[in-house]
Amino acid sequence: MDPITHVLSAALWTEPVQPPNPEGAIYARWRERGAVLLGALLPDLDAVPGLLETSGLSHEPLFTKYHRIASHSFVGLVVVALVAATLAWKWPEKWLLPSLRPKDPSLPRVNPSWRRLLAFATPAVIFHFLGDWITAWGTLKPFWPFSDLDTQLARVNSIEPVLCSFTIAAWAVQHFLLTRGHRRAGWAIAAGWLAVCILYVWLRPYFGPEAFV
Repeated sequence: MDPITHVLSAALWTEPVQPPNPEGAIYARWRERGAVLLGALLPDLDAVPGLLETSGLSHEPLFTKYHRIASHSFVGLVVVALVAATLAWKWPEKWLLPSLRPKDPSLPRVNPSWRRLLAFATPAVIFHFLGDWITAWGTLKPFWPFSDLDTQLARVNSIEPVLCSFTIAAWAVQHFLLTRGHRRAGWAIAAGWLAVCILYVWLRPYFGPEAFV
């Protein structure tokens, strides 16, 4: 699945969570979003060996050999969630882009706990796994290294414009509602998005060409 769909799928189910509102302090909401971003993207680090292949430094099929194996297994996904939460917890604020830093540097900071960040990273990792599970490219071996069982569902392509467009639209509507305080509506958008995605994946083989990548 493409990175945009990975990230926004997780965002749809984490943005409606009510952040604390500490009096006289700034809550580091960016750490929660960082945990989601990292949880949604870090599983694809197993594609890095493929850079040696594409750059011509290796003639072995490293991308297909390693991608969606270790970091996409249940064991690997647990490790990824732990790493994502820890990185978001430890990330120095001075490394943020200036536009993302708090406007008033004099106010004290209140950071989310590591457990809370893990709770944000976990759904991002789960949605990453589900997004790759429904696609047709490669293999998906969730029980690695104990089993080589391939569970790929192969109902949509890795880049599925309809799913991506719908996910972007759902996130945009949810963001609009949340900025106006409509938190329940934000949850409803997330639930509706998931229901439509499930329906699309189920019906996709019947009204389109067979998924192949």
